[in-house]
Amino acid sequence: MSPQPVDIKSLVSLLDDPDGDVYNSVVSAIMELGEDAVPYLEGLMEETIDELTVSRATAVLSKLYFNRVLAAFRGWVAAGASDLSTGLLLLARLHNKDCDTEMLSRDMLRIRRQIWLECNQFLTPLEQINVFLNILFKQRNIKDFRLLFKPEASKYFSLETVLLRNVGSELLIGALYQVYFDVFEIPVRLFEVFPNKFYAAYLSDLAENKDRILCFIHPSYGEVFSYEDMQESLRVLKSDLGNIRKLSSLDIMKSLLENIALQYAREHNVLQAHQVNELLKLLP
Repeated sequence: MSPQPVDIKSLVSLLDDPDGDVYNSVVSAIMELGEDAVPYLEGLMEETIDELTVSRATAVLSKLYFNRVLAAFRGWVAAGASDLSTGLLLLARLHNKDCDTEMLSRDMLRIRRQIWLECNQFLTPLEQINVFLNILFKQRNIKDFRLLFKPEASKYFSLETVLLRNVGSELLIGALYQVYFDVFEIPVRLFEVFPNKFYAAYLSDLAENKDRILCFIHPSYGEVFSYEDMQESLRVLKSDLGNIRKLSSLDIMKSLLENIALQYAREHNVLQAHQVNELLKLLP
């Protein structure tokens, strides 16, 4: 039998109980209720000015919101983790519980339509790349947050920040590349050229053979580099193209989560870092 609204409201009202054992029992009961308790917790926060009650209700809500994202993320992984755009939308919800993912999806669709209007099968590979770069870097004016000396790096790993403020991390901008190149079946893949440094690469086909790379694209600047230019750059860094790693959607998501967890830790945001690590545990 489902609990009645009056019972849930009474349970939630006990969050201010000074007895630690009672409080822990109340929290456990609320977590068992799950989503049913959310509106009552939100109502409690609107009705009270008691700081302890607000703090406790906020903490419980945070756990419930995270469980919502955790369940959706678990489903994404179980489905094969191949739809990168869905994974990015889930990360946006992790960053901001009030994130309007439907609005973000519509914005992504608008970008897709822009690309579709300008891109066709008769364009050369470089012309196709330039269509994407023109829309993302000139029309949208997307920037790497590091180029703008922005603090609080963790929030720039959110799709919401990239689409609404046109600022993001290099890896997230690269992930956005991948979403659209996948949609239009253009053979571009994101590569890790050395630890935590990412470039997109245009391939002559989607084979694993790295020697078939035609050119590279820098996610932060939208600049195109020849295969030879990249070879020389890596030589200076005492690396080579034999060490680069092509990233699947799952690899991209794992790298994003690892970077986000690191940034939260640097910002001393223990709870958020813990939540991101919980998502990481779900990845194979």
